Amino acid sequence: MSGSNAGDLFACYCLPGNRYKKPLSGSFMRAGREQALEFGAALMDDGRQASASELEQLLDGDWREALTACWLIGFA
Repeated sequence: MSGSNAGDLFACYCLPGNRYKKPLSGSFMRAGREQALEFGAALMDDGRQASASELEQLLDGDWREALTACWLIGFA
């Protein structure tokens, strides 16, 4: 997604399953094993696919984007 605008990055990395909300609420930690593994695997996959430029753009965004970028980086 190189050269993507902020809206595209938000839609791609933050919105699926309201991903940015799950770390705040800790709901993924209370989820069943399979759900928690799926959440972690999705973060890991997207974190590995995101370019450094995309992650920097997310980090420079609002709190939702920055929080998601931190989780993507951590899981990657």
